[in-house]
Amino acid sequence: MLLNELFEQQNLPSIQIDGLSNDSRRVVQGDCFFAYKGRTFDGNRFTDDAIRRGAVAICSDQRQELPSSIPCVYVPDLQRRQSHFAARFFGHPSKKMHCVGVTGTNGKTSVAYGLAGLLPKTGFAGSLGWGTPPDLRKTDLTTVDSILTHAGLARFLKQGLTHAVMEVSSHALDQGRVDDVAFEVAVFTNLTREHLDYHGSMEEYGRCKSLLFQRADLKLGIVNVDDPYSAEILRVLAKNHTPQLTYGRSDKATIHWSDLRRDISNLYGRWHTPWGGAEFDLPILAEYSLANCAAMLACLHHFGWSLSECTERMKDLITPPGRMEFVQHSSGINAVIDFAHTPDALENVLLALREVVQGRIICVFGCGGDRDKGKRPLMGKISERYADLSIVTTDNPRFEDPGKIIREIVDGFEHTMNFLTEFDRGVAIELAYQQARSEDLILIAGKGTEQFIEVEGERIPFNDRTSFLQVE
Repeated sequence: MLLNELFEQQNLPSIQIDGLSNDSRRVVQGDCFFAYKGRTFDGNRFTDDAIRRGAVAICSDQRQELPSSIPCVYVPDLQRRQSHFAARFFGHPSKKMHCVGVTGTNGKTSVAYGLAGLLPKTGFAGSLGWGTPPDLRKTDLTTVDSILTHAGLARFLKQGLTHAVMEVSSHALDQGRVDDVAFEVAVFTNLTREHLDYHGSMEEYGRCKSLLFQRADLKLGIVNVDDPYSAEILRVLAKNHTPQLTYGRSDKATIHWSDLRRDISNLYGRWHTPWGGAEFDLPILAEYSLANCAAMLACLHHFGWSLSECTERMKDLITPPGRMEFVQHSSGINAVIDFAHTPDALENVLLALREVVQGRIICVFGCGGDRDKGKRPLMGKISERYADLSIVTTDNPRFEDPGKIIREIVDGFEHTMNFLTEFDRGVAIELAYQQARSEDLILIAGKGTEQFIEVEGERIPFNDRTSFLQVE
């Protein structure tokens, strides 16, 4: 694409642009480098580096003097408008596919990953990576920046995929990373305490989530009415005259369920939908996971599946790794690896496990540094209430003192005999193993499939599942 075509400015030189980048370290010959001031870094400091690496043009939110051979396009509010330019550069790939956006505090990964595994020719984009499950390319963020988003959708299109299911974070919505993604369907799972270090209040956090449902071209909104914030999402959809489907435990929901029964590996019951009723047999353990399945059911019906096709196909539902993932040690001791890192998520997981565990539940968890501090004692209180023994340890301390984080979690405990503290996460998992008997279960919460612990800007290799299986 020519530079003047990208920005629709006739006075720009006709320079060939072969790629876009907003990270000077990823610039290759022929790229246009997008430089803007973000929350942490100012990309304008790295324009020289980008030029050295082969950038043939700069787009900046500041007016800059550059070498005469390098044109600089001034675009105010570039961070927000970047999505528009990326969509144009890659040929608006989302308009040539069926795109589903899933937002909410908890359940985004389970809904998006499960749906991508059910629909044919469907790509997944989220916290586990990009690709077709289980073959995923790792990413650092739940929702990557707008350049990588449109590049990834273009790659899906080139691979012959017809659908894409994306986890959409509140940060991404607030920063405009998906502004120009043509979502056909939007799903709201829930809104519970998280990311208040960024948003400042639950009201602002909810407002950012609601942005996904304000799009004029949205064809369907799917909303969990068990969550109190659903009323605001439904109000937004109604204001824009967007069709909606609701799901939840209550018979007031468009899609709800009844007659639940379970065994150690499956949940059984009956769906009630506008298209009739049907028995279901799902390879899930927790009732809260039923809500995720109901959201998938609504999506599948939108894309033309009959109720009987949905229930039959969902018998083989693939659940994402690191989400209620059962792992058995060679000794026979059982553990569950789960990403639960919010009070609501930890409570839901512990309650679900309490339904099926005959012995004790030993909960290993911590809280991330440089994030919402208010949730730390809440998570301690929840673990004390629902686990028989809690082992409080390190998560990703980032630039905070791990000992301080642990002390703030411990503030939520009322009785000292119900918890232990261990700074080293690997040792904490080993300690849980040593405490466990055959009928007990260890919950290792907070990190899921993460392959590192982040300390002082360094990512130290570590994985909960591997650590548990290697205990001797």
